[in-house]
This record gives sequence, structure tokens and C-alpha cells, in this order.
Amino acid sequence: VLIGDMAEKGDTEGILKQVRSNEQSHSEPLVTVHSENVPVKAILTFYFNRAAEQGVKCSSSISLPSRIPLDEAELALLVGNALETCLKAAAPMGEKGFIDVTIAQVRSCLAFRFRNTFQPGQYSQGSGLGLVSIRALCEKYHGDVEIHSDSGEFELTVIIQGEN
Repeated sequence: VLIGDMAEKGDTEGILKQVRSNEQSHSEPLVTVHSENVPVKAILTFYFNRAAEQGVKCSSSISLPSRIPLDEAELALLVGNALETCLKAAAPMGEKGFIDVTIAQVRSCLAFRFRNTFQPGQYSQGSGLGLVSIRALCEKYHGDVEIHSDSGEFELTVIIQGEN
């Protein structure tokens, strides 16, 4: 069961259980993500460790307070689905692959940027189910989604309005 699937169902307990299980299966995590926001830290750590196991380089810049104006399950859905998509695309590239995540609160908005490598011709732009749920979440919060891909690099930018 994928974290994104659990997030879509609002199963935050299941997400935490999966992340804890993953942490226990490694005596020491390959990657540690620093963030005051516990759900974001847990999901990023989970996916970055999966990526590291496949040789994919990961980086992040997270500037979020511990509490944000977005439901934790919806936050988990957005970040989990985006990272699942990133990992699927970057993993076949192994050591040539990368995933870069930037998340910040700017005034009342949450800004997310997910960048990753992919093999050209491997995926069609914006066609995954994860992106459908991300778009639906943006619509709910009067946000915006931008997708760009060029020369084997994909970028997803999501802006969520903090007040509904």
C-alpha cells in the first residue's frame, strides 16, 4: 500500500505506521529531512530513503511552521502523490536521477515545487492519477498547478491558498 493511497483515504494513522515501519527496517536512515512540520518530514524521509536505495540523489528546502492552514491528510496527499510521481520517473535513471523539493509558506499561501529527472518519452505530461488529486486539492483551495518538462527534467509547482 502506497502512502499516497492512504493519504487519499485520510488514513493518517496508516501513513505514520508505514513510515515507522520503514524507519525500523533501516538501522539508520539513509537520508534525514529537516522540517518542523512532522507529516512533511515523515513523508519526505520515507520517499527520499526509497530514492536513495535506488541511487537517486535527493535535496530539499523546507520552510514550514509546525502547523499550517491545510489539513494534515490533504498535505500528506499532495506531498505523497507528488513524491511518488517523482520517484517513479527518477528511479530508472539510478545515479543520474535526482529529486528536489522546495516547500514554503509565503504569507497565507503554501508553495510547493517538485523537480525530478526522467527519461524523455517515458511519461506523458500531467497524466497520472496523483496529479489529478493534486489538481482537485488546488481547486478546493483556489490554488494553482503548473507543470513544465524540458530535456529530461520535470517540474511541478503547486500554490495553495491558506484560507478557504
